[in-house]
Amino acid sequence: MISILVIASSLAVAIATQDYGHYDHSIEAPVKSYHSVHTYPVPSVQANIKNPVVDINSGPMPLTIKFNSHSSNIYAIQKHIGSHPQVQKSSHVDHPDLLIQTIKKPVIQEVHEVITPYRHRIQEVRPVQEKVETIIAKDSHHGGYGHGGSHYGGEHKYGHDSYGHGGSHYGANVPSDHHHGTMVSSGNGDLILSAKSYLKIVMHALRYPHSTVNGVLIMERRPKSTNKNYSNRIVDAIPLFHSGHGLTPMVEVALTQVSEYYGKNSNLIIGGYYQVNEHFHEFPNPIPTLFAERIADKIWELNSDSVLFMISNYDLATAVDDSEKLDQPFYMFNYTDGKWKLRNNSSNSRNFQLESSLKTFKLLNELILEKKYHLNLIDFDLHLENVKLDWRNSKLNEVIDQFSE
Repeated sequence: MISILVIASSLAVAIATQDYGHYDHSIEAPVKSYHSVHTYPVPSVQANIKNPVVDINSGPMPLTIKFNSHSSNIYAIQKHIGSHPQVQKSSHVDHPDLLIQTIKKPVIQEVHEVITPYRHRIQEVRPVQEKVETIIAKDSHHGGYGHGGSHYGGEHKYGHDSYGHGGSHYGANVPSDHHHGTMVSSGNGDLILSAKSYLKIVMHALRYPHSTVNGVLIMERRPKSTNKNYSNRIVDAIPLFHSGHGLTPMVEVALTQVSEYYGKNSNLIIGGYYQVNEHFHEFPNPIPTLFAERIADKIWELNSDSVLFMISNYDLATAVDDSEKLDQPFYMFNYTDGKWKLRNNSSNSRNFQLESSLKTFKLLNELILEKKYHLNLIDFDLHLENVKLDWRNSKLNEVIDQFSE
């Protein structure tokens, strides 16, 4: 390192005899000054200086200046009073009136332009997310539906797009055998849909009426020792997507986080899937898309009590104002013989129980129709755009619980 040390000191006392205002004398105070200079090597990097040429074009700005002047009007009056008896004649030739006008009008232009252009552009090209599927139909006479084969009549041929990659809940190669040891045993009891899960599904549909929305259902885990009349209970709904719901990588991330979050609670498990299609008129009932069936299949592999709900926009618009028809927009599908089949529906029953219809109807009117709380619902789509947004909707859950009391 190169260093230079410069030290300077001074000590002076001076008495001046000049007169500075009302002071008789000024005294210069002693000063002790030290100054050191150190240098350290820094490599110089000089870029090639470019001489940019900035063309600033300007169009003509025409201006018409019109000078107006006016001559004064002159009124000449002649009157003669004669005298008698004299006769006088006169003849006069006057000098002409001479009007001389000299006008000087300077036009001064002053242009002061301060141009400060600034632009900062970042263009990023991210890796392409590609999904390749191969779906092969297999002869049902040899593979069979629901006899140890896959849900579509044979082995799964979905490549590497399984949910997770061998380690997560949705990534393991779980056989579709109905009697696999890790599955939750199925029962014949009715399904109970809580007021909170019902409200959040309806809120999701009403917030994005123009889009297909979907989500997963959270079920209380079935106790190991239960009777055949045990009723499964859906206690919550997790809204997932309102755009791009068919993108497997995004669903993969969402299901992994939901599974890990509720995996900490031994009493809760993912117990179903819901979807509201973008179509308003679907008669006689909304049909599950292939994507909806795929997600429901994966959930069923871990919990054979799981269900698939398809919600009708038409019934939702026509039935939510009647407490006795709140269940009509919900069409429940069960996995039977390798397929998702609609439970036998009637005009009076949808084969599930809605927890306290009167309370749910009151909450629907107060929280959605009056207070518009559905506009505060956060789905996983919004969470991916801004990770600060809570996909669990903790605050909304607190509001629903408070109004439910």
